[in-house]
Amino acid sequence: MKATFYLIWQVVKLYLRTRTFLFTMVLTPILLFLIYVNIFAAGKPEKIIMLLGPVLVLMATTNGLYGLGGDLLMMRESGTLLPYRLTPVTSAQILVSRLFVDFFLTVFVGAVEVVLAVKLYGMPLRASPWDLVIIATLAVLALGTLGAVIISVANSFPEASMLSQVLFLALLIMSGLTLPLDNLPRFWRGIANFLPTTMLVTSFNGVLVNGDRLAIHWREIVVLILFIGTCGLAASALFRWDKEQKATWRDRILAGIALVPLVLAGVWFNLR
Repeated sequence: MKATFYLIWQVVKLYLRTRTFLFTMVLTPILLFLIYVNIFAAGKPEKIIMLLGPVLVLMATTNGLYGLGGDLLMMRESGTLLPYRLTPVTSAQILVSRLFVDFFLTVFVGAVEVVLAVKLYGMPLRASPWDLVIIATLAVLALGTLGAVIISVANSFPEASMLSQVLFLALLIMSGLTLPLDNLPRFWRGIANFLPTTMLVTSFNGVLVNGDRLAIHWREIVVLILFIGTCGLAASALFRWDKEQKATWRDRILAGIALVPLVLAGVWFNLR
């Protein structure tokens, strides 16, 4: 536990010393949110509340794939991870420390955006703050562990970038982040049911727009928890300290097994 807190503190100090990080991870999402609500929602509360869920999931997706995953990739490629291998620090502790910082940033920026939406634009807040925090936590853990798995099975920086870009575009287009799911063709709506971001957007919209209790979305919550568990175990097992270590086909099969909860859930949701 002490090692984990030490790693968290090291990450925090590094980020506080980096002005570009503060701009990219804190100010940029808030500025993009303001642009979104003024252009796409025209500042109207009833439209802002429908955009808020997808915007929050988009932020968690970016932080997970490019924040946590990108940081671990850069550390591996630059050899920064190698000194930790000579200490009692484990791969799980490194992942947990990064997830904790990612969680804090996502919840903080998300809370600022919700407050701005309520105070500046008069958006009605029907959701319980605790429900929003629970969904945000699931978003951070699901997409953060997914990002860690992606960079674990990539053997080079270009390969990791390609996989992250393809996955990001798929999540962006097919899970309600840019277009409402009802506007997608029937076939693509069926594909969307396999994606974790679709479950997060559905849960956010349910509590924000409809005022649902989180318990109504228990199916999405259960699937996300199982997905976090399998991806977390896979990311820890496949963690590589050195860029000279190469992922094998056995590693990639293990990474594929981590996606089993999504496959089963997609079939379940499509048959409902």
